Amino acid sequence: MLSALREKNIPVLGNDRLKLLDSAAVQDLLAFCQFLLLPQDDLNLAQLLRSPLINIADDTLEKIASGRTKGESLWQKLQQSDADTVKVYLAGWLGRADRDGAYATLAEILSLPCPASDISGWHAFHARLGEECDDALQELLQLALREGQEDAPLGLQNFVDWISQTRVEIKREMAQHHENAVRILTVHGAKGLEAPVVILADATEVPHAHGSKQSKTVKFNSHTPYFLFAPDKMAEGPSFDRSADIQSREGEYQRLLYVAMTRAQ
Repeated sequence: MLSALREKNIPVLGNDRLKLLDSAAVQDLLAFCQFLLLPQDDLNLAQLLRSPLINIADDTLEKIASGRTKGESLWQKLQQSDADTVKVYLAGWLGRADRDGAYATLAEILSLPCPASDISGWHAFHARLGEECDDALQELLQLALREGQEDAPLGLQNFVDWISQTRVEIKREMAQHHENAVRILTVHGAKGLEAPVVILADATEVPHAHGSKQSKTVKFNSHTPYFLFAPDKMAEGPSFDRSADIQSREGEYQRLLYVAMTRAQ
């Protein structure tokens, strides 16, 4: 939705909630850190080369990657290519993972010029992904900064491992009113708010008694606290009762629909 709105030049404030690892900018920045730790990871390096920081075209990447001999890494092949700016840029960063902390590394990647921007990494991300990526990148920097102030701060390797397993969700604070801009909100996030116009996105499906969206864990009956697992209808025994599960999901659907429909002024 964000991409579609931007393509139509419609002002948009972004999502109200964002899972950190779902951010493309965060994924690309972590790919940079992974490269510093293990340049021989071909798939990771390919992601980095296509990222906003370097922005190599698909056909150029394919040309560099093709013709590798057995055991030859993409990094070795890149060093033999004519992509001089990229080679010098990446080679200059190697070795820093051992002496710089996570925050210093991330902050400098974003503040210094890169192959895709003579201004800064921030500018490169904005050019490709828009300023909406700032929230996720700032949160990643804050986590790295707080971690670096601990009594026993993690090194870059352990920080990348830790952040890759941490489910950080950002709740973005948005103004109640903003002229001529779209806010994308979850129904729960929209509680208590109003807007002149409300569009219910992805509202063409309703819960069904049967189908792929049904819960696989179904309460045995209303008199016990136990749950049973049934991967499909054929695995259900005669004592299975889906009615409570179906009723619960339909009730939640109706409550969400009511909240959404009453957000319009």
